[in-house]
Amino acid sequence: MTIKTAVRAIERLTRKDWNKSKPIPDALIADLCDALWAEGEYPQIKTIREYCANLHDRAIRNGFHAWRLSKGFHRFYSRSANPKIGGPAALTKLVSPAIASAPLTFFDPENDGRWKPPLPEMVAYLAAIQNQSLRDVMTLYALIKADMGGQPISAKIRKGLSPRRNRILDEWIC
Repeated sequence: MTIKTAVRAIERLTRKDWNKSKPIPDALIADLCDALWAEGEYPQIKTIREYCANLHDRAIRNGFHAWRLSKGFHRFYSRSANPKIGGPAALTKLVSPAIASAPLTFFDPENDGRWKPPLPEMVAYLAAIQNQSLRDVMTLYALIKADMGGQPISAKIRKGLSPRRNRILDEWIC
């Protein structure tokens, strides 16, 4: 099912004198969430409201929570839980072909399972980098560091950025 067909099904139900706060049947919301998930989007109540602007959060909430429970998610889950956002396949689409087949990394065609992929949180972080060459360098670094164990690269990056951020704030305040 596509996003458009799921939205049309909800619109057909809510056309005639429908109270915008009246709960939508769980199955219709679940179909829309599945379609969003399949398209690589991040299903949230806010996202669903973008597609169904005439509905209130109360109309969506029950169906959305039911869908989330049916998928085995906790009450809150990160963007990277979706393999189309935080999985190795998503990372392959983001990087240049040279990185997507780098030797001695997860993408090595001869990988027999000894080289691990980066954590899903790291893949989502790399996807947010706009500059292609910087994304390629950071991806290669993440692929190398993923095999070394220890503290994840995302924690090291955050640790390095924190003092810089504080220094910038100090300069801005003074």
